Parts: sequence; structure tokens; C-alpha cells
Amino acid sequence: YTSSVISYNVTSGAATRLQDLISPAVYHGCCFIIDEGFRGVLVAGGDVPDYAFSGNDFSQLYDINTGEWSTTGTLTTGREDGVRLFVIGEQILASGGYSGGRLSTVDRFNLTSRTWKAAEDMLEAREYHAVTAVPPNAVGIGLD
Repeated sequence: YTSSVISYNVTSGAATRLQDLISPAVYHGCCFIIDEGFRGVLVAGGDVPDYAFSGNDFSQLYDINTGEWSTTGTLTTGREDGVRLFVIGEQILASGGYSGGRLSTVDRFNLTSRTWKAAEDMLEAREYHAVTAVPPNAVGIGLD
């Protein structure tokens, strides 16, 4: 388990240590967010010490402007092992993972209220899956 966070500049190759996570985690999901003046990183779920591999519901938000982490709303379903966070327009979704079994649940994050709400489940439970936003009328392929 680690709390350390490293920012890597792909242009210069420089690595910079950022403020540590509030809660150490492994097997969590994360995504970069740009929204009306806010730029940051959302980290959610994962396995933390003493969770006995059941997935946790904790999430934390890094604000690039302040350089600080803050706690934010909890996921409706604790999840680890391949938690996928992805941005579709103004929505941030967390899908799948593991919590005593593979999950088909999806949570939606509201950046304004900083809360999670349940969204429509996936058709099949997924763990360690890949996710990407696909434009309307395009085809998405999922592999088991």
C-alpha cells in the first residue's frame, strides 16, 4: 500500500513528488478532470489495509491549483481490482471491479456536489476490464 503520488512530465521526462494521498490504496481507479476552472485528479475505490480484499468506497480529489487532496463522497459500492474511472462529457463514472465477487455496478460522480450516485448497471460483471468513451453511433468492444 502506498500514499505517494508522482507527477510525470512526458515532454521533459521530469518526475515530481506531489502531496501524499489522504488514504493509501492499491488497485484503485483514477482519472484526470478539467471542469470550469477546476483541474485535478479523482481517485476512488481500491484495497486499503484492513479491508480484507472487499474493496473500499473511499474517494479523494486532488486540486492542481492548490496542490492538495481532499476527501469527497463515498462510492455507493466499495470496489477494487480494476476499478475504472472515466469521463464522458461532464459525467465521471466508476465501473466494475471486485467486492466479494465481480461487480456489474456503476457509480456516477457529481463534481459540483462531490457525491456518488448509482447509475445503470453494466450488462455483465467485470473485473480488470478496459473502458473508453465512444462517440455516438460508434461500436465498443469488450473482452472477457
